[in-house]
This record gives sequence, structure tokens and C-alpha cells, in this order.
Amino acid sequence: MSAMPAWQRQRLRAPSPRERRFVREQAERLQQTRLTANANRLASKGRA
Repeated sequence: MSAMPAWQRQRLRAPSPRERRFVREQAERLQQTRLTANANRLASKGRA
């Protein structure tokens, strides 16, 4: 038995494929949102 708290053990174990896919999809969604926001800002700047 290790003295580590459960949340630390949780972080050390390798993520399952499902967790990895979830993380990747979150990252891609965030990136997409950021790109869209940048495009909107540039478009409105060009129009003004």
C-alpha cells in the first residue's frame, strides 16, 4: 500500500483510450472555438 492519496494515484496511471479521446476532443473543440473567435474578430476589424 502506498501512502499516496487516491487522486494522485489516479493521475499517475495511464489514461484509458476513452479518456485520451475525450481529452483530445476537448482540446480540438477549444482550438476550433478559438480559431472561430479570431476569424470573427478579424472580419469585424476589416469591416469597421
